[in-house]
Amino acid sequence: MAALTVEHSELHGWPREKWLQTGFFAERKLVCAWANRDALVAELGASGGHVYPYGTLGQGSSDSFSARAIAVTDVRPLGGAVTALNGNTELADYAKAVITVIYITPSLDWVVLDGENSVLMTEELAPAGEFITLDNTEYFRLEGAEIVRLKPGEAPGKRVSQMSYTITYFNVVPGTAWTQFLLDVVDTDVVNHCNVAAWTTSTLAFTFVAQTVQYMWTKLSRTFQTGEFPTWTIQQRFLFFAHGWNNVWNPSADNFEPLYEDDGATEKILVPTVDFDKFKLFLGAAPE
Repeated sequence: MAALTVEHSELHGWPREKWLQTGFFAERKLVCAWANRDALVAELGASGGHVYPYGTLGQGSSDSFSARAIAVTDVRPLGGAVTALNGNTELADYAKAVITVIYITPSLDWVVLDGENSVLMTEELAPAGEFITLDNTEYFRLEGAEIVRLKPGEAPGKRVSQMSYTITYFNVVPGTAWTQFLLDVVDTDVVNHCNVAAWTTSTLAFTFVAQTVQYMWTKLSRTFQTGEFPTWTIQQRFLFFAHGWNNVWNPSADNFEPLYEDDGATEKILVPTVDFDKFKLFLGAAPE
């Protein structure tokens, strides 16, 4: 936990804490020199928000619910003589300022991956799929006792089940290794490629078989709101296909099977593979 370097103290009667259905909430009132108020606010918002210092194991403990400063809701003078600012009688100068800062925790299903920056993560699994048109020459129907081959316009369709796997990272600090890492992986050697080897998720503790997960896209977004400290939200989407992305429907076998090159031994690669170990963050470690 990075310490605040701007000299300050806690106003008597604070902090005030609440435990809500959505998580932990705390309000602090920090007293500092009036001239240093902007510097203190800047430190409170650095690295994704200052970590709440009153931990469950005692003041200053690192066990602090993962609560972070998310907003400064008020800055106002506190005591001290009112004087003219730099001789300007139209502007007031004060000795002290009191800063109100709000700390919250994420909901309990968020996971802290990177200890210093407290990158928070959610995982979502959702049904997906595609509709494929089958080869009409491989299918027949009965007209009375006569077997009739299907015409081109009568080709049947088949619903192929898939699963969307979306990982969303919250509280990613701009300019850190996390942001650069996620920008770097938006590359032709990763996007629209599938896992060359078995790949285990971070919190689902589920291992995807090789060539069953295709990396689709990464989306980065950032919202500025008055009084809040901005961080990045990064979303990555994968698509799981249990039969394997390099297998195609074989009507003769009534199953998905690989295609082969002319030599009859080398499997045809339709979706290129890549080493998913480069997604260090999914394994709970910060990117290198």
